[in-house]
Amino acid sequence: MPSVLNFKKTEIPAVMAFLRQYDELSADKYQKYRTKVGACSVILFDSGKLLIQGDNANAVSKRILEMVKIPDEQIVGVDETGRGEDFGPFVICGVLGLRSKLREVRDSKKTANIAQKKVLVEKNADQIACIEYSAKTIDELRSAGTNMNQIQAKAVDFLVDFFRRSGFLGKIVIDGNPIAVESKNVFFIPKADDSEPAVAAASIVAKFIRDASKDNDKRASWKKKSA
Repeated sequence: MPSVLNFKKTEIPAVMAFLRQYDELSADKYQKYRTKVGACSVILFDSGKLLIQGDNANAVSKRILEMVKIPDEQIVGVDETGRGEDFGPFVICGVLGLRSKLREVRDSKKTANIAQKKVLVEKNADQIACIEYSAKTIDELRSAGTNMNQIQAKAVDFLVDFFRRSGFLGKIVIDGNPIAVESKNVFFIPKADDSEPAVAAASIVAKFIRDASKDNDKRASWKKKSA
């Protein structure tokens, strides 16, 4: 089975430094470097995706992670799904884990087998916490004057408090533009699900929960443009 690792743009030079130990093979469009490591084909894409194909792909993947000199870090990633939809739940998830253990997952919008990747996240994450607002709850909150930014901010504050109370004092990265949260020392980064494995992992879990939900109710409050 192929193995996939995902690296940030700033991490690509370190990956390239390792791959250049091996002879470069002809690469296609969007492929930054193509080579063979042992019996495995290894392709680095411009996006930072590293595809390893061969009978011992997992072993080669592990070796690459060990040899590429990128500092590891345990972080919390937070992402949501369903915010802009006119039906069903709004799900916000947080995932705590080491970057090195979560590199096999990508943003849910770029992932075909969500259920399979969700199992991978559960296996490799240290902690997972999620909040789900039903369509009915969203309508009730919005009818009471609470907008979507405020709903999301409350969920983010709850998740941050959960991880802090669990003893985690490190970095917390939230996908998207800043919203008015009460939490301190958190980082809002647009497209963080493309650059931080823990955020990508959170997007996978959130998408799985929303897809599995039996709540397909229309949001009556969506007659108005959501904030």
